Amino acid sequence: AFKNCAHEGRIIAEEHKNMAKSYADLKSQHQNSDRETQHVVESKTTELLKIRKTEFQIKRELRLKQLVEKNEDILWLMSRLEHYEENIHKVEKKDV
Repeated sequence: AFKNCAHEGRIIAEEHKNMAKSYADLKSQHQNSDRETQHVVESKTTELLKIRKTEFQIKRELRLKQLVEKNEDILWLMSRLEHYEENIHKVEKKDV
């Protein structure tokens, strides 16, 4: 009976060792999965930030282009105004 108990004890100890190894393997797989997930999240976050930065740059360039066009329009209007003022002065001199 004692031999049987010792044999059973060795079997239980072996099963316990195998379960501990399985648990360690699962824990390692879980950690690897967590690292991979974290890497994917960081990669996607970086990608999203690049897209947003590009989006911001495009909006900024468009706004600058609009401002340049408005500035050109204002300069053209100012030159026309100067031209009209010169003509008004010429007409006033003729009238005098």
